[in-house]
Amino acid sequence: MVLRDLILDVFRTIWSHKLRTFLTMFGIAWGIVSIVLMVAAGEGLRKGQEDQAKNLGKDIMIVFHGRTSLQAGGQRAGRAEHRAVATEINRVGARVREEISAQRVNSH
Repeated sequence: MVLRDLILDVFRTIWSHKLRTFLTMFGIAWGIVSIVLMVAAGEGLRKGQEDQAKNLGKDIMIVFHGRTSLQAGGQRAGRAEHRAVATEINRVGARVREEISAQRVNSH
């Protein structure tokens, strides 16, 4: 058989079995689309988890009463600190409110 005869035989077989040809092509296309969608969904979930992990803990502040966590003013870290003035507390509260409102504006 020559290559030309082989190609003619293939086209005759495809033409005589139209339903089988259509179903085969449909199955191949369906499989390709399914794989592409599953990979895209997996990548989307991975990207979302990565973004969540990057932002984890950025908006959390932990306050311990009466202790400092850093060395400051020549004093050791962890010493008792009783100079938390109302103005300092108000300044921190205002800063937190600003950050929250800025994040709300950015998220919309």
